[in-house]
Amino acid sequence: MLSLGGYGVISVASHLCGTQIKQMITAYKNGNVEEASKLQYKYYPLFKALFTSPNPTPLKAALQEIGLISDSVRPPLVTLSEDEKAKLRTVLNTFQMAAK
Repeated sequence: MLSLGGYGVISVASHLCGTQIKQMITAYKNGNVEEASKLQYKYYPLFKALFTSPNPTPLKAALQEIGLISDSVRPPLVTLSEDEKAKLRTVLNTFQMAAK
């Protein structure tokens, strides 16, 4: 969005990797598009994993996985299936974010 004239982002992933999102935005604003692109591609699997189900369900599951909150959601949303949680956990492990 920044390349289209946006000033910043509203990021679901920033709850998990806020520092890296800030680095990406700062790099872009400082004219370092290559570094911003590297960060975007590096964290793309996480961004994608957070949108496998309606928001905020995957984010809550991720935050639960790292021990911050419960993954409970209000109807009509439902928690992730065990298979979906396992896939999300795999992505979190890639970024060393899963609970130890």
